[in-house]
Amino acid sequence: MDYSSYLVSYTPVAEKLRQYGFICKDSVWVLECDLPFKDLFAKIRITTSEFDVRVIDRNFNDDFLPFNIKDGNSSVKAVVQDLIDEILLQCFSNTKRDVIAYCEHTFQTKHENPWQEFPEFCTFKTVRSKKWYALIMNLPGSKLGLKDCKIVDVINLKLPPEQIQILIDGKHYFPAYHMNKKYWMTVLLDKNVDMEQLKTLIHVSYDLVEKNFKKLAINS
Repeated sequence: MDYSSYLVSYTPVAEKLRQYGFICKDSVWVLECDLPFKDLFAKIRITTSEFDVRVIDRNFNDDFLPFNIKDGNSSVKAVVQDLIDEILLQCFSNTKRDVIAYCEHTFQTKHENPWQEFPEFCTFKTVRSKKWYALIMNLPGSKLGLKDCKIVDVINLKLPPEQIQILIDGKHYFPAYHMNKKYWMTVLLDKNVDMEQLKTLIHVSYDLVEKNFKKLAINS
């Protein structure tokens, strides 16, 4: 089964893959591991552009077909998904995860998940104003005008209007999704993002929200 869509946001880290038990040959990382089902094991294959998982039945030395069927064995699929989630956590770097860690460490602000229907969405509020300075979401790329409809991670940041106009390129920087497009911008959190520039933009957003709060406090 193809899990390559994860490679939009996740980047394999060679040393961590090796520590986990993967073996590399000709730039292909392979791992075989038993599953908690009689005679079944998973064979995982990872390259820079592919993330493929096969579930194999030892009795026939062939694919366990229910795993590849859309409505097939859900218990096997659930176990495999847990395995993939663990591998992504331990063996891959992830822009979204890195951004969350950066915001929490740099500004001492914890992310919140305010919408039950959108559990992957999270917000960050400044320390003094308690107003958003960042909103992280996952959504279809088509919502940004991308041809690829795969789910992507993005962050909305508040920036000066003139800076937004300069940055928007339709590839990495976009008019704000679901927010005021004059004062907010959406940044694609894929593996090609310029992290140093993104960190600068996060600082600008934080400072701008706090600055506006101070103006309101003075005028009130």
